[in-house]
Amino acid sequence: MKLEEVEEENPPPPKLTKEYAARGAGGFIVGLLIGIGLGDAMGNLAAGIAIGIALGVALGNSLCQESYRY
Repeated sequence: MKLEEVEEENPPPPKLTKEYAARGAGGFIVGLLIGIGLGDAMGNLAAGIAIGIALGVALGNSLCQESYRY
């Protein structure tokens, strides 16, 4: 199998554009705000910030990867 055949079967992923990065950043901010809101409701803001960061990273990553597919 030649290198050209392998490249045709597995094209490289698209480049990260401003649109993809903006969706990821927006997802991170939304997740962070939800986590801070949950922490405030629980009465533990530090836990809310930790939940928000974890949720924001997961949501931002998911939105950014979802943008790659379409």
